Formats: sequence, structure tokens, C-alpha cells
Amino acid sequence: MTLHTLADLLGTDETPGNDLVLLHGWGMNATVWDGLPADLGAGLTQHRIELPGHGDSPFPPQLGPGTGALWRWADACLAAAPARAVWLGWSLGGLVALAAALRAPKRVRALIMVTATPRFLRAVDWTPAVAEATLDQFQAGLLADPAGTLSRFPGPPGARQRPGPGGPAHPAPGIGPAARRRPGRPGPGARTAAR
Repeated sequence: MTLHTLADLLGTDETPGNDLVLLHGWGMNATVWDGLPADLGAGLTQHRIELPGHGDSPFPPQLGPGTGALWRWADACLAAAPARAVWLGWSLGGLVALAAALRAPKRVRALIMVTATPRFLRAVDWTPAVAEATLDQFQAGLLADPAGTLSRFPGPPGARQRPGPGGPAHPAPGIGPAARRRPGRPGPGARTAAR
């Protein structure tokens, strides 16, 4: 295994396609990356893509849930991404970035996964994941108290706190707006995309 710095992965000013795709986690939106410095590297262009149904991104019915939803989400992100870039995904964004790398390896120069796993739901062949009962409890909490449930959901490492729409601080930028369900957006049942 080779350890690289972000500068190693991104190259220099002269490196064509010096792009970084940023994918947020479930229940968040692109504002989760607001704490990043605008200039992470010379000539670097950040592409903050919102996952389908998150933030201002639409959720067309053909994107899921169900079998193949993860691949459809990866395709949607690839359609919004530059031709070639380093991809950084946090949590569900890491899972989608991994799927994009598998789907289009020539488009993903490097993959950075932050607190991400190749599978969220525990299975016989993948035990370091969340039990289905835990996800069901989370879904029930979202239905009963969306803002309260999301306020306990951890943000990415180093994310700064800011007040949500009701005033109290949330663990990460973007949680407050994400707690408001918008018509046509996936509800808690959309978790099947991460299976």
C-alpha cells in the first residue's frame, strides 16, 4: 500500500484536470463541506455534488430505491462530475464514490473514503456493518422526530457546528435543512440504496 498526501493525488498547477469531487453523507447536503478551505491546492477545483434527493438535488423516481439503486446514484453523480477527478466521499458519499470508481475507473484518479464502508447493512459476508434492526430504529426515529433524530447523527470529522432552522446547534452543516422533508424527495425508506 502506498500512502499519498492530497497534494500527491492532485498534482500541480500544470496537472490537467486538477479536480476534486466531494460527496456528502446521507441526510446531509453539499454545505457539509463549507468548512473546507476554498484553496486546498493550487489550481484545484472543488465539485460539491449533492446526492440524489439531498439538498437541492432532485430525486427522479428511476433512481430507486431497490435493486441497483446504488449504481443509479453513482451514475447520477458521474453525470454531474468532471471527466476525471479525485473523488472524496464521506459515509454514504464514500459508498457512492466507490461505486463510481468501480463503474468508471478511468474517471476516478483516486478515491478517498472518510468514515465510509463498502456496505452499510450487515450481512453474513459483511459483519462490520449496521444491523437491520438499528436502521429500522433510525427510520422510525426519522418518522417520529426528524430534526431530533438528525441532530444526533454525527457529521464528518472536523465539521463545524452551526445553528439549524430551529436554533439549536447541529453536529454538522447541512443537517438542519436536511431535516425538512421536501415533496418528491426520498424519505427514510431510501436507505435501501446503501444496501
